[in-house]
Amino acid sequence: MSANTMQSKLSVSCHCGQFKASVLIDENPIPTRLICYCIDCQTYLGHLNQTEVQLDDKGGTDILQISPAQFNITAGEEYLGNLMLSPSGIYRWYTTCCQTPICNTPSKAEMPYVGLLVNNIRKITGANIDTKHPQSTNKSAGKNKPFNDENRQTHVHDFVGPVRFGVGAGDKHPISADWPVSKGFGFRGMFGTLRNMARWRLRGDHKRSIFIDSVSGKPLVEPTLLTVEQRQEARKRI
Repeated sequence: MSANTMQSKLSVSCHCGQFKASVLIDENPIPTRLICYCIDCQTYLGHLNQTEVQLDDKGGTDILQISPAQFNITAGEEYLGNLMLSPSGIYRWYTTCCQTPICNTPSKAEMPYVGLLVNNIRKITGANIDTKHPQSTNKSAGKNKPFNDENRQTHVHDFVGPVRFGVGAGDKHPISADWPVSKGFGFRGMFGTLRNMARWRLRGDHKRSIFIDSVSGKPLVEPTLLTVEQRQEARKRI
């Protein structure tokens, strides 16, 4: 980390608080934030009965793109579960204690990527706050305070940044939003995600993932593959 780069710590937890994690992020560059409107993300949340909690009014999931090396479980690892919607799908991590969706990752160890669900961020702590002048910037003034459902979006916007784009609109395209929305993943989404993964791969972050062992290629928790019937039932809850 350069002298000009500041770091913050995101505190993440499930709804009941038994699972906890922390995420160290550099404030330069800040992580990419996007909204995914795809049917698979909606199905994932429907299966966990979390659509009302996690989806916005247009069916989107607020996601922060981070490296797996930045994600550290601090409590409740035994409550971490893993599911897949199809044999070729991605890993969708959640907690077995209260069915909280946590994040998505590719199923390949060589692809370092975590799509963290923003609604599970409970607090942002500034590691480099100027303690002599704590009110010197808006960021410093607001950090270290726990979030609630009412102020989370405001704090995340202030400290992580706005949503950059939306992806996966599919048949719902065009979706009216304050950011550009693609029918599929789009050039912006594809290029930005691949650029992030390439940067993380070059610095060896795929070897520091708690989700997938880089040597064996095995996930921390073996995934449960949803049946066709389970997927259909989940979509009825969207």
